[in-house]
Amino acid sequence: WRTDQEDAHLCILNFDTNASMFAVFDGHGGFEVAKYAAENLPRFIKESESYKSGNFKQALIDAFMKFDKSLLTADVQTKLVKLIEDTRKSDKSKGGTNAVTSDVVDDQDEEVEENIANLYQEARMPIEKVLAKYRAKLGLSPCVKAKKRVDLTPVPGCSKDNADDNVVSGSDDVCNVNGSHAAEVDSEAGPSCSSKTVDKVPDSST
Repeated sequence: WRTDQEDAHLCILNFDTNASMFAVFDGHGGFEVAKYAAENLPRFIKESESYKSGNFKQALIDAFMKFDKSLLTADVQTKLVKLIEDTRKSDKSKGGTNAVTSDVVDDQDEEVEENIANLYQEARMPIEKVLAKYRAKLGLSPCVKAKKRVDLTPVPGCSKDNADDNVVSGSDDVCNVNGSHAAEVDSEAGPSCSSKTVDKVPDSST
């Protein structure tokens, strides 16, 4: 359950001569990114040469691209962290949903910092590496439609103790908490938690 609003919006009636601007920014990159976009994207648009020449479609494209690049700069990252800190201080002073115990706040701070660090790291990674990082998690997703059922025998090192590590590290090997993995998987999903040849489970109807 979300305890705070991650989206941000803007309503600028006098954006320019005979022009108003209305926008909603989702918080998928974190509420601080959405809020920063609401505060600064209008400036990126108006400063665009395409906007000045009347090419509004290209102005939006140019502004978004330039804005995205700005998120990678040290100056903007510092501003994003300050937005997080200011928002939490405001919530605490108002006794809002984020006004919780110090232990919980510390845990939330660590989680947010970790998420931000991962976000910036992935923003600099080639798309191939980002896909490889999450490929190992596909077998655990309920959204992956199975094509056949296989019974994977356990292999050395694939146990409850290191199951999570295998997934988090982005390894191609995925194992469950029992050290083996009997699951329905896509035959094209790549190697799983077994180094041996895996046979199809006999169909009960035959």
